[in-house]
Amino acid sequence: MDITHHSSRAQDHILPVTIGHYDPFEAYQGQFKEQLTKKINLTNLHWRKTTNDPLRSITELQVSLKEELPKQFDNTKTTIQSLDSLRSIHKKQWISVMNNAISTPLVRLMFVKCKDIDEYRSQVRPLVEVWLKDNIISSKCPLEWVIIFHSDAATDTKAQAKILEKLRTDFNYSTTNQKPSNVIASQTQLTLLSSDRVVHIKTMSSDSGKTNNIQEENETWSKLNSKLKASILGSFQARLQLIEDALDSEYPDIEGSNFNSESLITFIASKECVAHLYLNLRLLEDALSEYDSLERIIQGKYGDLLHAASSETESEGELRPFSEFVTSNSIFSDSLTEDSSKVSLFDVKAYITSKQFIILEGLATSASSAVSIQSIHISELLRRLSIFITEMPSLFSQEDKTLEKLEWCYILIDFTLSLESCQRIIKSIFDGAEKAQINEISENFGELVLLQRTLLLDMGKSKNYSVNDKQCGEVEAVSEINNQLNINYEPLRKSLKTHETFNSLYVELTEQAIKYLNLSNRPRAVDALSIDIALLDFHNKNYTKAVTVLSSCPGFYCSQGWDYIGFNLLTALIECLENIDEQDGFFKGKDALNKDSTLAKYYLDYITLNWMNEEDDTNDSYLHEVIVKLFALKDVKDVSFNVNSLFKIDCECALVVGMNDTFQLHLDWLNELMDVELELQDVKLVLKRENGDGTMVFFTERATLQNGENKVSVQTDSIVLEETYIFDKITAKLNNISITYELDDNKKIIFPQMSSNASRFSIDRSTILSTSQKSISIFIQTSSESPISDVSVQFLEDSKKNIRFLEREVSILPENPSHSIESNDTIKLSEPIPKNTTTEIRIPYEVVNSTKANVLSLSSIIKYRVNGQSKSQQIFATEFQTALPIAVSVQDIFKSQSLYAKFTIGSVNASADPVSLVDVTLDGNEKFEVTKPFNFSSTNVVSLKDQLCLYFFKIQTRDPQVKIYTDEFLKLDVIFRELKDEMMFLFKDELTKKLQEFELEKYLPYLNFKDIQFDNEKYSTHRRISVINHDSIRHESTVAINIQDRLKLLSVFKQLATPTAPLSITKTQQSQSQSQFNRHLSINVQIPIIEVIHEISLRLINSANNDDSWKPQHSQIGTEMKATMQITSHIHKIHPVPLTKEETEKKSKRRVLFQDEKEDELTKSLNQGKSYHVELSNNQDTWIINGLNKFMIEIQDMDQVEESSYSVEHPSVELSIIPLKTGKLALPKVKVSRLDSSISKNGAKDTGFQVDYKEENEFVYVLSGCTGKDLE
Repeated sequence: MDITHHSSRAQDHILPVTIGHYDPFEAYQGQFKEQLTKKINLTNLHWRKTTNDPLRSITELQVSLKEELPKQFDNTKTTIQSLDSLRSIHKKQWISVMNNAISTPLVRLMFVKCKDIDEYRSQVRPLVEVWLKDNIISSKCPLEWVIIFHSDAATDTKAQAKILEKLRTDFNYSTTNQKPSNVIASQTQLTLLSSDRVVHIKTMSSDSGKTNNIQEENETWSKLNSKLKASILGSFQARLQLIEDALDSEYPDIEGSNFNSESLITFIASKECVAHLYLNLRLLEDALSEYDSLERIIQGKYGDLLHAASSETESEGELRPFSEFVTSNSIFSDSLTEDSSKVSLFDVKAYITSKQFIILEGLATSASSAVSIQSIHISELLRRLSIFITEMPSLFSQEDKTLEKLEWCYILIDFTLSLESCQRIIKSIFDGAEKAQINEISENFGELVLLQRTLLLDMGKSKNYSVNDKQCGEVEAVSEINNQLNINYEPLRKSLKTHETFNSLYVELTEQAIKYLNLSNRPRAVDALSIDIALLDFHNKNYTKAVTVLSSCPGFYCSQGWDYIGFNLLTALIECLENIDEQDGFFKGKDALNKDSTLAKYYLDYITLNWMNEEDDTNDSYLHEVIVKLFALKDVKDVSFNVNSLFKIDCECALVVGMNDTFQLHLDWLNELMDVELELQDVKLVLKRENGDGTMVFFTERATLQNGENKVSVQTDSIVLEETYIFDKITAKLNNISITYELDDNKKIIFPQMSSNASRFSIDRSTILSTSQKSISIFIQTSSESPISDVSVQFLEDSKKNIRFLEREVSILPENPSHSIESNDTIKLSEPIPKNTTTEIRIPYEVVNSTKANVLSLSSIIKYRVNGQSKSQQIFATEFQTALPIAVSVQDIFKSQSLYAKFTIGSVNASADPVSLVDVTLDGNEKFEVTKPFNFSSTNVVSLKDQLCLYFFKIQTRDPQVKIYTDEFLKLDVIFRELKDEMMFLFKDELTKKLQEFELEKYLPYLNFKDIQFDNEKYSTHRRISVINHDSIRHESTVAINIQDRLKLLSVFKQLATPTAPLSITKTQQSQSQSQFNRHLSINVQIPIIEVIHEISLRLINSANNDDSWKPQHSQIGTEMKATMQITSHIHKIHPVPLTKEETEKKSKRRVLFQDEKEDELTKSLNQGKSYHVELSNNQDTWIINGLNKFMIEIQDMDQVEESSYSVEHPSVELSIIPLKTGKLALPKVKVSRLDSSISKNGAKDTGFQVDYKEENEFVYVLSGCTGKDLE
């Protein structure tokens, strides 16, 4: 099939509306014919199928006037003017009737020309009547008709007017009750006739010398056009309604219809007739809907009926060109088949596709806008065409015509792409217009070109042609002798002439598809097609061109799981790289590697892919060759590779302490990579911190991997303890190739604090504590084997967020004159620490940033040397309590001659760990003497929960006249230990003994002792250690231990920690362990200085003998009792803190303006005279007091008295008191308050004095109803 002679627009094959005409009087001739052809302009037609349907608009109808001679008149008895007449037709005649409905003109015209009325009567009217009878009433299907009476405007006479009137009288029939003439057969036909069948057209001949009346002429032509529009639409409506009614009547339920071959063909003919009527009238959407509906039906369960109907004759049929289906008016037209029973499924499908093809291109061409709307229709056209070509081989099933079918489909694609509408869309695509609209259409163009490429490959197989070993179809290869193909399409015949021209066309089609798919955002398809071209270049040994594309392909396909494709592409890539020169541009790019480095990278990829495909043993020899080539490369640079697929590596979590305090981990490295020994350099195990940033690296300089299992040791001299780390990766160098092995990030490790060969470090609370200064201590315990030197401690930045270390106040315990400390940002010990000793570095600190947390994190680095070797380093990350574990409070009790201090000491709160109080002492000095009211027992006192311990001390001045200053203090020293530390030591000691029985003592640091909770009461009362939470303790660090040892370790721990069998401790064990946990807390206790102590005595006087010696009194309610109140004031002078020499000089240089006036005024007022107000509390419900119960006492100015301490006895006061209640009544209270205004102004009212009430706890028994004798 040659497509060059066909129109470049498929829509040109939409036939115009046919108007038949009969011209017996030669009126339609010459100038009138030319005018009529030009003046018929059928535009802006509007049609609505029913009142409920939307209005359809037809922009323009093309018409064709077809002459009909009497011998061509229908004059048939099988007319289908009604539904009844259509039903009466035999099914065998149905196809002919439907073809008539398609081919019969919608409108028929008769041209009349007449000089006078006689000629009309004798010639015109008889012929019109015959025409109406034979060609209108007896027409094959409903139609409209019009009589055109033509006259010359120059010779227009009354005769012409009379003839026109006569024509209208004789042949104008209306649809009303007007009686028709005998030429009209029935009322049914009358419904198709308009009320005005005659149109008069007057034209002016060119030789008349006269001009036309333009307005009249335009009205005449407009009337004719309107008449033709109405007639066409009326005829179309009648035929359409008639056929659809017949379909509805015969096939009310299409899906449920039980078709046979004959009824199916009848249905197809009717349905196609409806579609053709729509198409002929340019109602393209309706036509497409009808053809789609017909296609769905034949593609369903009824398609086999068409195959069955044509199975006997199909082998004799020929593959008709697609153009025949395009130009045909009907499936059953003579151009396609002479016998309707021979129609095949292919014929029907191809015909429907051709019409869909025409309609979609027509919709695209008629679209008002440019690419946006046109591309939608062209895209749909291409989609349907691709589906049809894919189905075509199965539709036309003759096995001996496979090659013809491929050629047929190939030509059809060429024909489609050459269409004017497709070319316009293609141009707009590559011009970049309306990019948002081109994705889908570009993809459809690309898919169609790919389909054409597949057809080419299938046809190439017939000549044993192949591209990259691709042969897609089922065409059998022919012999070399008989390889001349029967290809009629010239472009295709030329391309199949040689393998080279075949490859050239293949590349051309592939590149076209790449252009389209690239615009449609199909990167993976573009890559695959580019690979096809690259592989063709590879097979043609054009390595330089092929390598650019192939270099990016293997990795992608392997990452998608397409290992087979990736493996073959990688093999081709390696061959390309090996065969191109080092100076090739591929190795000269900005980020390009040299040739050896590039080959090393792809050799490793090949080894990995081959190794992953364990079932494929066919490439062992080449694999070995690649490995040899890999290690033969000399100039490898900047190559990194992941080797997870080549090796299996497991990390042992058990930390081993090596010589000179190096820490080691072991790697179990399985190497099954052929029988090759591998030399590794710079092997590193990298661990990353679980929470936060930071890594830890274990290293070995060199390792050799034999075939099979290997154990590689890596070590570090810088360890981070008590932090959780995750195994990250292993890195190494292999022949200058950086290899990486990614480890399982679910595997975690915690390095516990453990003893090394030389020392053990820990951070804990200082042994000497002070309330005035917080401190933390680093304890260094050296082993019995060797001392350590060059010790330095540095705190990391994250430790300094909430605390500030006072490095300049660092001290070392026990004090050693040979030790000197350099303390700036780093704390350094100048002298070595001897072996088998414990050294404490005490570091004071201050809390900053106003943090309220009692627990702070601390990170520090401790560096040291063992035996003069390179420095080792341990990094501690721990948490510590800023609050003291012990609480001390004091209450002062003042008496006239001495002071009693009551100290309450115990645990901080009820939830804190208990403390054991070893000793509590309050030291006196040269001014004060401190005595204990009793001797303390040597037994340790334990403070449990809220059970606090009380300690009393009596404080007296050694000399009554000693000067007392405001900042005098005594030192309270509390020796205590935390009970948990003591229990933990004993528990660990016993656990170590148990583990030694199983040789598991080395795993003791891996157990979690931090979360252990002991039963404090059992230990303090019965010396029994019981772990109350052993079931909830998680020993996460033990994952580093092999499973057998781990289970045994945890079993021993559980047996010892079980509360039902607590561990009993002897007194000897307890006493031996206690002293090492003692801590000293020193507190400066300020001496509470009281200026005045008022000693008050209220004595009842015995009425019988006037005796005022006190004893518990008995009285009767309402009976008066005599009493004497005596007040004696003991005065102590208060002295300000003496200034140092420097302070005195500095103060002398100050102006009075800057003196601390408030302080001086307060000190001055304390030593001036004072007035006090004394008042007896008169509770009217208890006592009635008679006498002076409110009065004032005064003390003279102290500055006028030389003594530091003296007493003033005030006059006694006589009182009378009467009890108002019975029972045990306390004596009335005495209230003393200060009246000095100067003190009040300074906010010190009621301060500087105390009251010593002698009878504070005395009482009187008051009885009722007793006599004086009873009282005695």
